[in-house]
Amino acid sequence: MRGGGGTDMVAGIEACLQTQPPPDAVLVLTDGYTSFPEQTYAVPVVFAIRDTGGAGDVPKPPIPPWSQRDVVIVPLS
Repeated sequence: MRGGGGTDMVAGIEACLQTQPPPDAVLVLTDGYTSFPEQTYAVPVVFAIRDTGGAGDVPKPPIPPWSQRDVVIVPLS
């Protein structure tokens, strides 16, 4: 799959949190070219960001309030 930016991950995360039963955690798979939430949530949210270049230079959520442990860079070649 190719990313191109523009997906609103905030809307997706918040919709996920409204499901019943509520999730124990949320895993966001993204290329990083998206709107990131500016606040953390009551449940863990982990951002798996694909890195097609392998340099680790991908857009990340604002740190803080997020922390480095909330981000996993997935190298793709």
